Amino acid sequence: MEASADFPFISANIVDQLGNPVFKTSAVIERSGFRFGVTGAVATLPEEVEAVSLSDVVTSVNKVLADLEGKTDFQIVLFNGTFEEAKVYRPQFAVADYMFLSGVTDSPVGKMKNPDQGPRMYRLGKQGKSLALVTMNVETPGTALADITELKLREEFMLRQIERMKQTDPSKTLDELYGDNPDLMERAKKIQDALAEMQRELSSAVNTSRFDFPPMDKSLDDEPRMLGMVTETLAACDQLAQASGSPKSTGS
Repeated sequence: MEASADFPFISANIVDQLGNPVFKTSAVIERSGFRFGVTGAVATLPEEVEAVSLSDVVTSVNKVLADLEGKTDFQIVLFNGTFEEAKVYRPQFAVADYMFLSGVTDSPVGKMKNPDQGPRMYRLGKQGKSLALVTMNVETPGTALADITELKLREEFMLRQIERMKQTDPSKTLDELYGDNPDLMERAKKIQDALAEMQRELSSAVNTSRFDFPPMDKSLDDEPRMLGMVTETLAACDQLAQASGSPKSTGS
């Protein structure tokens, strides 16, 4: 599969029987004048896999991150494992800026802020049915990034609430629409105050980062070779799951 792919397979901790890395341990991508260092890790392998094994996740990843930190502006960890495993490892990758999870299929964009310690962690689902977008705005290089994902979600929610409240007559203000209804006017004021506070916080952020996960349009055709690789991989994972007696495919 690696030989047929036009992108690199990356892993810091998949090793052969001599303990040597099977794939490249990192890659460096240049975009808009910035250098992004990427490494990867796997939490577990199926018992049936004997040709390769895993070195310690934390030691392997941090060794690569230490090398990347000196030559890149941002460091990224691609992590294959469960969400619970990712939460355990995340604070131990303190140098990294981002951590993207594969094999986790629940809601990619959460409503909670990322903790202060460790990389920003996002889930990517499977099979490429959505497009993961990280939008960065860097006004002052060298200054920390503010994760505005949760703030933008809340701002969009508040704007939708205001839009719904103005459906009867969009040309009027909320005061004009509900000035004679104290309960609805109080609700409108709370929404407006919360929106103003979020927009103040957003405007004060200098360097920002936002994660989005929009679904791909159903009218888009599948890329045949990529679809074939995904189908082949999931079929192999199902066979491994059946052989191990697991009720759940490792491809999930």
